Amino acid sequence: MSRTLKLAGRVALGLLLMGAIGACDLTGVEDGMGPGPDPDPGDLPDRIPNTNDPDYDQRLDDLGIQCQSDLMVTGTFTESEPQPIEKTGCWPVGEWRVSVTMVRQGCDPQDEFPTEFVYTVVNVDDQTVVQYPADPNNERMNLKITSNGGGTCNGVFEHYGLDLRVLEFHPILPIGGTAFMGEGAFQVWLEDPF
Repeated sequence: MSRTLKLAGRVALGLLLMGAIGACDLTGVEDGMGPGPDPDPGDLPDRIPNTNDPDYDQRLDDLGIQCQSDLMVTGTFTESEPQPIEKTGCWPVGEWRVSVTMVRQGCDPQDEFPTEFVYTVVNVDDQTVVQYPADPNNERMNLKITSNGGGTCNGVFEHYGLDLRVLEFHPILPIGGTAFMGEGAFQVWLEDPF
């Protein structure tokens, strides 16, 4: 997956999930409290090995990931503010509606999580600011939009739960496009990666 660069530094990923997210413990997320005690390793789900890629499980071991389920990301972009004439390339200002589909289950049992997330991107003093309106005060997220120089907008939407669960989405929006695709992951870590 294309997560290698992000993981090299501070490990990107996330799971926030509002309200009813099955086994995910969100205690303290909304009030900005730090992580609680790590769960007992005996309570963590088992890994389902990736028989199609022998290096996959070694990479998870190296990063300290108990298990990972791979996700496909699709969705729509609705522009909320026209791109200024002097601006070229990536213009991500608007609503990003992300739909999530699991393509490979890697955790047993698999936690349930929402299949749709909505982000808004606003232009503040020529800077793009990504917001998650469903939980605007949550600090356990990494949200940003980058550009690849060719005008493509690359989303980084990462949610970090307090229970070692992380959900991340990486949508790619073509220049001038209204639909996007990408990849993502649901992960369970051995230690808090945030």
